[in-house]
Amino acid sequence: MVYIPPAVKTIPVVLEEDIVSNTAAMKIAGITVNNSSDLEEEKSPFIVENLEEDTGFLMLQVSNLWKEHYGKTLRKRHALSSMQYAALASVYRFSLHGTKQVTHAMLVKYLKIDSMTLSDIFRGLETKGYIHRVTHPTDVKANIVTLTSKGKELVSQAVDIITEADYKFFNSLNGNTDYFIKQLKKLLEANE
Repeated sequence: MVYIPPAVKTIPVVLEEDIVSNTAAMKIAGITVNNSSDLEEEKSPFIVENLEEDTGFLMLQVSNLWKEHYGKTLRKRHALSSMQYAALASVYRFSLHGTKQVTHAMLVKYLKIDSMTLSDIFRGLETKGYIHRVTHPTDVKANIVTLTSKGKELVSQAVDIITEADYKFFNSLNGNTDYFIKQLKKLLEANE
């Protein structure tokens, strides 16, 4: 004989043909029952039913994969995130092309990220000794960002790693990289 503690309730087995007769018993047992005849078919609010065919969702997935791919590569060799590298490389690029005062606001616009996120990134990079920030001489709300020699060395070392990571990630485009870049630029220009 099997002992069943009094606190354990038995729940009737419900077969499809018995659903009507067992509904009352299931309600007593505390089980919610929804008969298919009681349910209205809910209309989907999505324009594209299959998310794998949705442009925005695909862009999100590819973007996340790209960040993860770069992040793994950079974290393993230089303890940097993809956004930290992008910020460092952008400061370096601006300074190499003659911009004497690279500001936080310039980089927010260039990198297409919000100011707080960039501040957090710069705080971490400054702690590691890769950048130096000073208050702008004519705008006390603005910061000028410069790379330290350690930061320049890091970017120079990471360029080869990033180039290799780019090749591996975008190699599946089979020679259509130029077309892909043109399409991405169109999206940037149309949505700025």
